This record gives sequence, C-alpha cells and structure tokens, in this order.
Amino acid sequence: MLSILLGSLNRLDNLKNLIANTLNENEFIELVIVDGGSTDGSIEYLKELNNDRITLINYGRKSSYSHFMNLAIQNSKHEFVCQWNDDALLVNNWSEVRDIVIKEKHDLHIFNWKLGKAISDLTKQSWLEGNTRKDGWNLEDKTSDRDMKKILTMNYGIYKKDIFREIGMYNTRFDFWYADGDLSNRAYYFGYKYKIHKNIKVFVLDTESKRKYKKRDKKIYDKNILSYQREKLPKGTKLFTD
Repeated sequence: MLSILLGSLNRLDNLKNLIANTLNENEFIELVIVDGGSTDGSIEYLKELNNDRITLINYGRKSSYSHFMNLAIQNSKHEFVCQWNDDALLVNNWSEVRDIVIKEKHDLHIFNWKLGKAISDLTKQSWLEGNTRKDGWNLEDKTSDRDMKKILTMNYGIYKKDIFREIGMYNTRFDFWYADGDLSNRAYYFGYKYKIHKNIKVFVLDTESKRKYKKRDKKIYDKNILSYQREKLPKGTKLFTD
C-alpha cells in the first residue's frame, strides 16, 4: 500500500485529474490531502466522493509547505509515502511503481518530471520522449560530481517512513522553496539507500507560481546541507512518531 501526500488550495480541476490518475484504478493507493481553506468546492467534492482511501485534512488556512507535508505524513496509513502535488500526474502506471517498491530494497525512489502546458501533452510522443535535461526532464542527481556540491533532489518520489522516524520529517523552518530538496539530501547524506528512476515520469502542469520566492529558504537550505554533511540534524527537524 502507498500513501500519496499533497497540499491543495482552490485547485478543484487539478484534484479531479489527480483522483482519475491515482485512485480510480489503483486500490493500493491512499491520497492524503491537506487543504488550506479552499472556497472553490474542493472540500465538498472530496467529501461527496465518500472514498475511504481519501484522507482529507481540512486545515482551513494557508500555511507552509513543510507544515502541510508533515501533517500528511502524520495522518498517512502506510509505510511507503509518495511526495506529490495536486498538479502532478504519473505518466507510467502506478502498478509499475508499486512493483518497484516491493522488489527493490531502497529507502527512497526518485522520479523524473517535466512541465507540460496541457494534459493533452501526455498523448504526444514528442513531449514524452527522452529522459534527460536536454529533453526538458528535471531529475537532479549530482551525487557523483567531485567538483560541485553533492545534491540529490527529490521533487516527486517515494520515501520509507523509517526515514522520518530516524532523521525527521520536512524541516519546519522552510516556507516553500527547497523544503523537498532539503529532505532528500538529508536522507542521502545520512546514508539511506536511494534509486534514481529516469524512466518513471511525472507530468506537472505548467501554471504561474503564486508562491513568492524567499531568499531566506535558500539560506536555510545551504546551512542545512553543511549540517547533513556532518550527519547532524538542524533546528526545525522533528521526528515522526506513530
């Protein structure tokens, strides 16, 4: 079983697409959705579905990405959790992802992703082709670089919950930017076993970001990486408790 975690705010159309992509044909998936106070019918829609594989946390107001993801982790039912967003759709079959998690004994699995202008891109071979940056795909793995800072950024992928128990959940000092990369790099520097999946692909709807970039997030990220290189947990790291 797999818990897919995300926050959402006034994204009803995205949620409908997400549910079609995840729950409708995959009984092994749970969606854990933290809502920040939607007024577009999202909450009513999710409740009307009356699906016991949807866990809705109606927080009711805006908060940080880290806070929402930590709420989702704490309320998820399964030992494998998937970092996700409401504007993301898996190109592959979710059963393919499930089989990888079962067969391969890794602590985290990192997926490739690409921005698309419309869902119709999923039917275009020209959009789907390749798996590298020159093709528009964005998986970032620089762990083998000798002359640069070693980084391993998961924007979409799967964690074993033991990671959260042992080295913590999302760092609560982040507002939005770098919170996802901070967590995956923490797992990398603390020696957890990871697997890169360039051919597990994620479509992400290219919409104008309403989240203001904050230089403070980057400063926190850079400082935390130095702590992780010494296998030390920084302030703002809370352990998951069952």
